Amino acid sequence: MIRHLLALPLLLAAAPAAATAGWSCRATAPVGVTLDIVAGTGSPGGLVGATLRDGAVRRSTFDGGLRIGQSWIDEHSLLLDLLDGAGGERVARLRVTVRGELGRRAPAGSLEYGGRIHRIACVPEG
Repeated sequence: MIRHLLALPLLLAAAPAAATAGWSCRATAPVGVTLDIVAGTGSPGGLVGATLRDGAVRRSTFDGGLRIGQSWIDEHSLLLDLLDGAGGERVARLRVTVRGELGRRAPAGSLEYGGRIHRIACVPEG
């Protein structure tokens, strides 16, 4: 019991976990390319990670297969360059714009991947 009481000040002083939100972006043509994005909503915020799927192929920043190169997120746009986790070559480039108020309209744009430019639509998650 005393041990638990001694730990109480540490628990009360601990910072809250950073909240996350995200988007699931899918190619509008039936080609099977998806990009799931996780963003931090607290301070400082920003993009946390992404998972790219193309059929049976899956690459992610969460397992070291990809890494975030450049990124930008605000209420009007989402820009993301994904690099190869080992070599650093660009694997994918996402450019999404939001027309109108964020959350009221689905973001849409393009995903450069696999030598093609895919039209993409994103749905908010979380």
